[in-house]
Formats: sequence, structure tokens, C-alpha cells
Amino acid sequence: MELNDLPEDELLLVLALLAPVDLLRCRAVCRRWRVLALHPAVWRRQSFVWESEADAATARSVLRLAPCLGRLSIDMLALHHALPADMGHVLTTTACNVHGLECFADPYNTHLVIPIIERLGHCGRLTSLKVTFVPFGNGWEAALGTLLQHVLQTEGLHLLHVLIVDEDASLQPVFPPIPPHISDAAVPASLRRLHYEYENSGVLDPFLQLLLTRHAATLESVGVWTVDPRAGVLLSAMPHLRKLECLLQEDMRALALPPSLRTLDLDLCVHLETAEPGRVPGLEAFLHAAVVQLDELVLRCGRGSWTDDPEVVELVRCVGGARATGSVLRSLAFQSGRGHATVILSPLASALAHLPRLARLDIGCLPTAAFLEALDGAVLPELTELTVCLTSLRACEHRWMHSVEVRGLMGRYPRLHVVIQSVQYKDGCQCKFCKMDCHDVPTKGPCLIYSHRRGSTSCEVNHKLTVGSEVCAEVCVNVI
Repeated sequence: MELNDLPEDELLLVLALLAPVDLLRCRAVCRRWRVLALHPAVWRRQSFVWESEADAATARSVLRLAPCLGRLSIDMLALHHALPADMGHVLTTTACNVHGLECFADPYNTHLVIPIIERLGHCGRLTSLKVTFVPFGNGWEAALGTLLQHVLQTEGLHLLHVLIVDEDASLQPVFPPIPPHISDAAVPASLRRLHYEYENSGVLDPFLQLLLTRHAATLESVGVWTVDPRAGVLLSAMPHLRKLECLLQEDMRALALPPSLRTLDLDLCVHLETAEPGRVPGLEAFLHAAVVQLDELVLRCGRGSWTDDPEVVELVRCVGGARATGSVLRSLAFQSGRGHATVILSPLASALAHLPRLARLDIGCLPTAAFLEALDGAVLPELTELTVCLTSLRACEHRWMHSVEVRGLMGRYPRLHVVIQSVQYKDGCQCKFCKMDCHDVPTKGPCLIYSHRRGSTSCEVNHKLTVGSEVCAEVCVNVI
């Protein structure tokens, strides 16, 4: 059977596997392929990245011929001086229904990005928009304000990702006011996911506030990686919010947890690195309330590291203190930009007894012997995953896997899976375990160790866990 003998549905599946440039070439094969190569089912999952002058011809053909496109990425930072003369017309007159648009812009090319957003938004199929803006020079606030005004007017979006990249964190914006015809416009609420990132040091951002207000009824996942004095009040008013990722806000008392919230990812970096103890009012009460409502809690220390400050110890205790009685927390993670979080282990060990439902724990550091002993099988009876970081381990990771403490832990928790974030093979290791080559320990990357039989049907953990973009290698350890 030849490829052309396939039924139409099967041939469309084959064509959908091709890259856009190859798909356009298929139009020259025959009349049948000319039609099928432009079928919406083929292009709906296609992605095209335009980031160099060499992509211009393909971009022109895609935007003129393709009926739709799953994702279009345009890097105006790279194309500003290489944009063909006719491409502005092509971009602003295309009838291609793009479902996802990603743009990279700066103050010198926002006038090119804005018509693209307008055109694709008017086509009625744009549901995902990601905008990255690099500010510099004088008057960049006006350029950014104009760009965000047009983003605010784009209807039908389900996902919006705004990233303002201030590499030296020295620019203090003065956002221009939003014109009444935009702020008062009746734009229907549609956003389900919003990610807004800019470290603006507590500056009032009218664009963020309008987005949170306008789409409060539909937002389910919000990432607010900026400090805004009004953010806490606005986030508390969202009836369907299930996931929140944010920097620590100035007044945590204003952030009442919506009843629907199940996942919280909180970055304490702003507080722990620059603030005096007790600067953020309501933080302890907020954490106490979080553990009796949430399924998943992540506490980050941003680009810094956890310290032995008494306030840090108290914050960790808040997660599992006596007031956490009735906790329903299923997943708890402590993450640090520098990987040194051992100072949290002692207060965390004393708090574990108040977290009986916890199944996944990420301590973000090398566990001490005392901490492993605290996991005595009675606390955390439902624990199935423990994630550790062994970057500070001076010995061999293979030897650590066979240590008395780890083997004892696996014996007390038969269903436990220990995830090592990254194994760094020490070349020439002469420990007895490496010499025996008893396990296929990876030379680098994440690793998953467990004690039950491979392929056990009673195991509830997915062994194809990923850390970042890497899949964990599996190591089965005998605890006898």
C-alpha cells in the first residue's frame, strides 16, 4: 500500500506530523494532497517559531495559506532589523486563525507587535497570549502602557502570560493611567490562567489590578510574581481560584484564602532577604490557615537560601504547629535557589506529627540522620514520596542509598519512593557499592529509589516522574 492509498482521516494524521515548511511542500504532490495539506485538522496542532531572517519566506506562506495555527512565536527583538518590507502587511491582514501567540518586544518595536495582537484577536480564535517585554531607555513606560492597553482589550483569551524583564532590577516604573474607554470597557471575563511577572518593588500596577478585577469570575490559576499593595484583596475575591503562585505580599492579612483554592506556591524571598523580622503582618496566621485548607503548599526562598534566622524557624513551625490540627495537606515542598535548606529540618521534624495526610514531601536539601530517624513510620503514615537534594553530599550518592539511615527509612515506609533531584557521578569512586555495580545508578540527572518489586501493581506512584524536563532513572534498593 502506498501512502496515497490511505483513507483521508489516516492521511491527515500522517500529514500532521510534518513541520510547516514540509507541509506546504506537500501541496505540490497532487490535487488531493493540495487540499489535505491545508486542512484545519492538520494545522490546528502546528507550531511555528519566527526568530531569524531565514524564517521569513515560510512565515509569509504560513500566514497567507494556512487556515489556522496552533502556536505562533515571533521574536521581534531578533527580527526588528530584518523584517521584510511586506511582512507588516501580511501580519496585519492574515486570515489565519492563530490559537496561541507568543511575542518578544521592546520599546522600539511595540508598534509592530500591537497590530499583530489586534489582528489575531479580531480573527476570534486567539485563546493564549504570551508577551515578553524588555524595558530600557527613556519613555519605555509609555510603550509598555500602550502594549498592555491593547492586551486588556483582547477578548476571548483563556491564558495570558506577561513577563517584564528588568535584568538589573533598577528601573522604577511610573505606569501611565489607563484611559476610561479601556478601563470602563465591557470586556467579557474569559481568562482561566494568568501569569504576571515583574519585580517592581511594591509599585501600584493598574494593568494587573484591572486584569484581576475584570477576570475574577473565571480565573482558576494565577501567578503574581510582583508585589502589589492591592493584589491580596483582589485575589481573595475569586470564586473559582484553585492555584495561586505569588511573591509574598506586603500585607498577608488582606489575602484571605478563597474556599476553592487547593494549591499555593509562595516565594518568601522578598521577605527573608530584605526585611526585618515581623515586617509582613498576618503571615503566620495565613500559613496556619493554608495547611487546613490546601492540598499542596510550596514555600520558596527565591534566588536566596534559607537561613537560621529565628523567624524562619517559626515560619516552618507554622506549617505543622498545634493550630494546624485538622490539616488536609497532601504535598509540601521547601525550595531554595541555592539548595541549602538544612536549617529547616529540625523545626520541620517537630511539625510533621500535625500533618497526618501528607503523601509528598520535598525538603530541598540533604536530609540529616536525625531527620530521617524522625520519620519513624508513625508520623506521616501516608508518605509515598520524599524528594531530596544531595548537592552538599561529599560522599558517593550510591553509598548514601545503601546507608543504614536510608535502608531503615525504606523499611519503615515500604511504599516510599525517594526522589534525588540530581545525581552527580563522582568519577573514579572506589566505594564498595560502585565496585560491586549492584545498581544501574545514573551518572547524572534525577534518580528514583524504592524498595518494592519492579512493576508492582499495588504501587500508586508514577515511576516516570520528572524533575524539570528530565525523567527519573529507577533504582530498586533491597532493605534487608
